[in-house]
Amino acid sequence: MIAVLAAAGAGAFPARVARLSYERGEGADGCPDAASLKQGIAARLGYNPFVDEAELKVSAVVSRAGTQLRGILRLERDRADAGPGSSPAQAVGQRELTGPASDCRELASAMELAISIAIDPLVTTRPAAAARDPQATEGAAAEPAPRQSATPSPPPPDDVAASVPAIEPRQPLQPDSGPVELEGEPFSRNRPRPAKVHAYAGLGVAVASMPLASPSLQLGARLQWKTASVGLEARVDPISSYEVAGGRIDSALVVGSVVACLHYRRFAGCGLVSAGALTISGAGYDDARQGATPYVAVGGRAVAELFRVRSFSFAVSGDLVAPIVHTSLQVSGGEVWKTPALAGGVGLCAVKHFP
Repeated sequence: MIAVLAAAGAGAFPARVARLSYERGEGADGCPDAASLKQGIAARLGYNPFVDEAELKVSAVVSRAGTQLRGILRLERDRADAGPGSSPAQAVGQRELTGPASDCRELASAMELAISIAIDPLVTTRPAAAARDPQATEGAAAEPAPRQSATPSPPPPDDVAASVPAIEPRQPLQPDSGPVELEGEPFSRNRPRPAKVHAYAGLGVAVASMPLASPSLQLGARLQWKTASVGLEARVDPISSYEVAGGRIDSALVVGSVVACLHYRRFAGCGLVSAGALTISGAGYDDARQGATPYVAVGGRAVAELFRVRSFSFAVSGDLVAPIVHTSLQVSGGEVWKTPALAGGVGLCAVKHFP
């Protein structure tokens, strides 16, 4: 399909210039912006090909589709013979490119190359701008003017010359014209990506943190880079009742945690440090009391993303922690429950991804 785009660009637009329409959809925030894409194309061509009045229009849309990023490129040219009720533009080429959702570098590079070839098909036959001029800095390097042959070629026959459309040669940049300058911050594939904010809420079941398994509610937020994140989380296990020895024990747990994770595709492994309070009260006993004991635990979490809908995703998780502070419950001098060596839980959460 690159060949189709190239043929359309070369035959219909001899000036080798174009105007660009670029859009980043949902899930494509890590891809370069329009100014960075233009700069990458200009660097490949060795000149700035973008002119607002150009007949050739290149439309590029990048969006996330499941586990991949998808880029759709379309070529259109203005129609001089467009009449009332007819489209002012004629479609001359289209191509779809894909790349991994976790890294937009591969897709961005493929889009730069495809658009460069569509605008100037001879770009692949010339050395790159950086290779021609190692001292080149920002933008595209100047390209020397073509040499004139010492012996001019004989003119072609009239019938052949009449069948070949005239092609206006591209005017090279003059040495003193300076590098191509484009607005916006250049897109560097090596610079660290800014952290993004993710907020989540979930429901689950906690086991062994209290005398009985109980439902739990989680609320949290994290800062996430490409492969790592750190966040804060609050968890509440509401009151659950435990009947023993002719009475009832009510317990509830409130915990705050620091969560640090490593991410790979749809999966994550996390470390947890939790601290809070376990509230316990008794009813139906001669010496019934109410009080709170500290709760401190360390452990880990495994997370798997199930699916994503626009800027929301849904994931399941499993925790396994080791309580550091142990609590013992006694009724009439006998122990009826104490904090076990290990506790855990499973949950389902919804995550909101902010740009």
